Amino acid sequence: MSHSPATEPSKALLRKAAFERRARLPMPALSERIRQRLLDWPSFRQAGTIILYCSIRNEVDLLPLTHAFSGPSWYLPKVESVSVIRFYRYTPGDPLLPGAYGIPEPEASEPLSLNQTKTPLLILVPGLLFDRRGNRLGYGKGYYDRFLRSLLDDGVAYTAISASPDALLVDLLPAEPHDVAVDVIVTESTLLFTKPH
Repeated sequence: MSHSPATEPSKALLRKAAFERRARLPMPALSERIRQRLLDWPSFRQAGTIILYCSIRNEVDLLPLTHAFSGPSWYLPKVESVSVIRFYRYTPGDPLLPGAYGIPEPEASEPLSLNQTKTPLLILVPGLLFDRRGNRLGYGKGYYDRFLRSLLDDGVAYTAISASPDALLVDLLPAEPHDVAVDVIVTESTLLFTKPH
C-alpha cells in the first residue's frame, strides 16, 4: 500500500532521530526490566501462543523470555518475500540463521497455523517509536501492519504488544489509514493500555 507523500519525509526524519536516540540507550539493563514487567503481567503468563522477534540494532531483547517460562508456544518471524512475513515455531536452543535485513530467523519447519493456535494469542510487534495511542513507527516495510490487518480481516482475536524504553515513547506519531495500532506498550516503568479494556 502506498504511503502519502506528506508523511513519508517526516517519518524518515523521525526514524533517523529514533535510531540515534536508541543507539545511546543502555538497552541490556532496560531489556531486563521490560522483560520482568512482561513476566509480572498475568495476561502474558496465561498466553497460549506468543509471537516474538529477534532484536537487532539495540532493540529491546525479548528472546530470553523463551527461557523464563514454558507455558506458551513460541514463534519467530521469517521474511519470505518483499511483502510477506511468516512465523515458525521456536524452542529455546533451536538454531537461528541470518535472514533478511540481517535478522536471525528460525528454520521454516513448523509454521504458525491460526486454526490450531493456542489462545490467547499475543504478538510482540517491533518498532522504533511509539505513542500513547498505540501508533508505532516501524522500519518502513509494512510487514506487521499487513499481518495484523489480515488477522483483523479474518476475525482472529489477538493482543498486539510493543516493548519500548520510556525514552522512545512520544505523545503523538503520524498515522495513516493502513497502520494498525498496538493494544499495549510495555516500558521499563509501566504497562500502557492504549485501548479501552
